[in-house]
Amino acid sequence: MVEQVHRNQLSEKNLKSITKSSWSKLKKEQDRARALRDLLVSTRTDDELDMHFTNFAKPEVIELINEIGDIEKPVPLGLALLKKVPAFRKLALQAGVKLLFT
Repeated sequence: MVEQVHRNQLSEKNLKSITKSSWSKLKKEQDRARALRDLLVSTRTDDELDMHFTNFAKPEVIELINEIGDIEKPVPLGLALLKKVPAFRKLALQAGVKLLFT
């Protein structure tokens, strides 16, 4: 896209061709991230949230977050939490279903 701007090639056709290929990939990644966020935080009861935040505060979980966490790419961290943290493993089936259908 930067090259198109420098060349002043900003027609609708050029911009659509640039964004078309990366848009679907970006949308899929964002949908997956949203599904994991909903699973871990957004759709939880207060008691479940308290339990999750207690688990997030454990030293081994903080270490995992620091090692794998990336605000721009939350899916690898979410999957690692589901796989490696016993307290979150019971959510793995729900996560799998959400990720398959997003």
